Amino acid sequence: MKTSKYSSLWKLILCFILVNIVFLSIFHSKISFLTDTCVQRKDSFETVTISTGNHNVQPYNNCPSYSPQITVKDLFQSYFQFFNNSTWLAQPSIYSISFNELHSLLYGSQTKNIYKSWPNYHKKEFDGSYPHTSMTTELFLIIAAKINISIHLVVEVGSFIGKSSSNIGRAIKIHPQWSKQVVLLCIDTWLGGVEHWLQYQHMVALEYGRPTIFEQFLANIIHANLTNIVLPLSTTSLIGAQLLIRHKLFPQVIYLDSAHLQGETLVEIEMFWALLQPGGILIGDDWRWRSVRCDVLRFARNIDVVPTIIRNTWFIQKHFIDPIPISTYVNPSCSPSRFKDLQEKLREEREINYNSLSWTNDVTETNQTTSKYDDFSLWFVNNSFFSTTLNRIIALFHLDDQCHLQIDGELQMKKRKFCKLSMWI
Repeated sequence: MKTSKYSSLWKLILCFILVNIVFLSIFHSKISFLTDTCVQRKDSFETVTISTGNHNVQPYNNCPSYSPQITVKDLFQSYFQFFNNSTWLAQPSIYSISFNELHSLLYGSQTKNIYKSWPNYHKKEFDGSYPHTSMTTELFLIIAAKINISIHLVVEVGSFIGKSSSNIGRAIKIHPQWSKQVVLLCIDTWLGGVEHWLQYQHMVALEYGRPTIFEQFLANIIHANLTNIVLPLSTTSLIGAQLLIRHKLFPQVIYLDSAHLQGETLVEIEMFWALLQPGGILIGDDWRWRSVRCDVLRFARNIDVVPTIIRNTWFIQKHFIDPIPISTYVNPSCSPSRFKDLQEKLREEREINYNSLSWTNDVTETNQTTSKYDDFSLWFVNNSFFSTTLNRIIALFHLDDQCHLQIDGELQMKKRKFCKLSMWI
């Protein structure tokens, strides 16, 4: 009788253990599915790469299907056509700009410093109560360390009262190579998003029906002592992107924390990706938002890249274009030794694939002419970044006054004989 009793008890215990194992297995799989692979331990900065799957238009990661016929480049043709405009290509590109130069460019040379001239009518003081930002000073430093080009311009799209702006600004300030050469441009309407009007209306701080978020942003930046690093541009993200492209300002880092609606996020990603200097990084917040995640994955799949996820932050690095043969023609006084000197100088700047630069001693007689210029014409690449690189190469060789150079998608010179330098970018 006793044996039978113990036998029944053991059976009950075994059944209980089996039921728990099954339950925990199901529960764990559900949790893994719902939280995605991007969720990390709170004390960890480990990164996770997300596979975008095969290239079709079926739903993925709980995202709705979409029409591949509707693209951002079709909707905003005038914006993307700038990159093929010969007049625009002829203008110099800006990759490095000081705080004062950017202030004058955006606000006019006669405008007083926006911080020093701010009257603070609303008596704003520092307010650090807004809890939401994934971009910490430490995280920015970790991501920016992956960039192998010089950083001069950082753009933040969506700043609200300046919590992430202050964190990025502090990262710039404490970095020994950035403190005197990097500017953070913050683009925002400072009118608030839907979530701010619905959930944080007290922080919108309406006065006569209008938010005073911009005033709070200024107060917070002044409190953080970042008035020589952080510069606000009060406009929409789309207008901000257009201003950058018209001025040919190309950032090395762009941080997106503005659009959160599906489709809207994709528009911002596409437009600011086009502005990002090759080698730079596009960063975004709120990976855990379904709408943001879906648009990031759609964009990543379209350009065949894989985003990296750190907690609630995603980022994609813009790699240099695959090698394209380009021929530049410099005056015949160049020599192998001068070429080696050029190669070393360019290697220091780390902007192109230097190992594939090759020397040739050929001197080419050019017989081609154009209708506008009686000279040699060569199509090299429709990209302002490479125009700037090409300019530096020419400048290092000190072409004499008899050469005529016009960067508008063509390299045009008034000389008949040139020493040829083959370059792969």
